[in-house]
Amino acid sequence: MFRRCSRILTVMLYLILTASIYSSFKALFGLSVTVRINSMKDHERIDVETQTTPFVLILCNDGNYLRFPEIAMTKFEIQLRQAKTLIKSAVKLSKSSIRFIILGNDDTVLLALKTFVSEWPPLLRSRLTLSYRPVFIPEGWHLMDLYEKCVTEKLFLPWVLPEFDAVVYMDTDHVFMRPPEHLTQHFKYFDEKQVLGVAPVDGFYLQFNTENYKN
Repeated sequence: MFRRCSRILTVMLYLILTASIYSSFKALFGLSVTVRINSMKDHERIDVETQTTPFVLILCNDGNYLRFPEIAMTKFEIQLRQAKTLIKSAVKLSKSSIRFIILGNDDTVLLALKTFVSEWPPLLRSRLTLSYRPVFIPEGWHLMDLYEKCVTEKLFLPWVLPEFDAVVYMDTDHVFMRPPEHLTQHFKYFDEKQVLGVAPVDGFYLQFNTENYKN
């Protein structure tokens, strides 16, 4: 089980906010992490079905129904609209079938996304698979809603998606500018020593006043 979980390879590149993962694990588990940048061609390739690698989104309803006056939408509605745009950009640019797994605390999000997709041309709809799973919250974990609802769920992808050898996690406020296959093909360059791929987002978290991870 541990070996399978450890093989959940999460390519985040510029699509993920790296600082929260690094800071959380360093503080919670006392890890001393050394970051080494290696060229992809230095590693042996492994057999990963990149065309069936699912993309994972986290969509949680924070229960706040106050609408932003500028756009007359709640935070959850904004995130849902972002997810629709992200998925549409992926399917539009993809040359093969693509799968999205939605992790959340409100299963109505799947119906909303399917209703949105139902208006697409049949050719585009046929390439997309959507599914929903409830978020996984470990017993005793108190940082699930650190500064946004369910924000730390991304730390537990190996537990909530144990049957997958590789997944790509994405924040909803992104869009694809190139085919998604360009992202999943990075798994081909992972070896048995690699677990995830990340890229820094320097200075982003300085704007948040969050609680100390050690408390």
